[in-house]
Amino acid sequence: MNNDEYITTKIIMAITTLGRTKLYEMIKKGEFPKEDKQTGKEKYWKAESVYNWMQQKAKERNQ
Repeated sequence: MNNDEYITTKIIMAITTLGRTKLYEMIKKGEFPKEDKQTGKEKYWKAESVYNWMQQKAKERNQ
């Protein structure tokens, strides 16, 4: 994975199975990383930050 790779809301929803409303609720509560940049209506996250979040959640489930 390239450290400069960005992913969209749609991709995040596909790989995490979170719905749009739940995703934005989690962002607002600080439970999910905030987007790194926005172009028009589309928001982008660094792929690395999303994958790190997913790994952390997996570790928490396994404890």
